[in-house]
Amino acid sequence: MVKQEQQNPELLPLIADQQAMHIEFIDLVQSSANPEIVVLNFIQRFPESAPPPGHQPQEGAIGRLVARFAFTWPHIERIRDLLNRLLTQRENAEIAFRGGKEREIDRSG
Repeated sequence: MVKQEQQNPELLPLIADQQAMHIEFIDLVQSSANPEIVVLNFIQRFPESAPPPGHQPQEGAIGRLVARFAFTWPHIERIRDLLNRLLTQRENAEIAFRGGKEREIDRSG
């Protein structure tokens, strides 16, 4: 039997409302931490982000807070490892793509 932690999260049965499925681009991430948790604030800067309908931005506001999440330190370590894997995969894909392009140029030249 596969442990829950080892399963691909994309395959886990989840309930998600429309708000949870909405994707926002983030310009800035701010953090605060203590020995138990890390809080990440995800922010969109103005003028790229428009205030929600019916809301005017406060004077001097640089953007809007899109979401806040709290993580334990072990969870932050797992996120770090995930991001490192994604960056490595991206770098490898770029190298393979550039290598393919260079071979095409060599053949045509």
